[in-house]
Amino acid sequence: TMYASTGPRSSLGLSYMGSKNRRMAEVALHQISRPDLLQPDLSTENREAYTMAAALSFGMIMLGRGAATTSPAD
Repeated sequence: TMYASTGPRSSLGLSYMGSKNRRMAEVALHQISRPDLLQPDLSTENREAYTMAAALSFGMIMLGRGAATTSPAD
């Protein structure tokens, strides 16, 4: 279920907090904009909880790393 999936999204952010790990940041961003979350059969609360957990995870991964770049692509 969606509620059971929100916990792992948050733990992803906690595990990589402040690391600016590019791959994990891309995973979190992909989870925020998953196309299957737009299906009308899912309740709004589930979608919002899942998306919010993914957004918080992305924020925790990038925490305090706004001015630092790790590669020319960044």
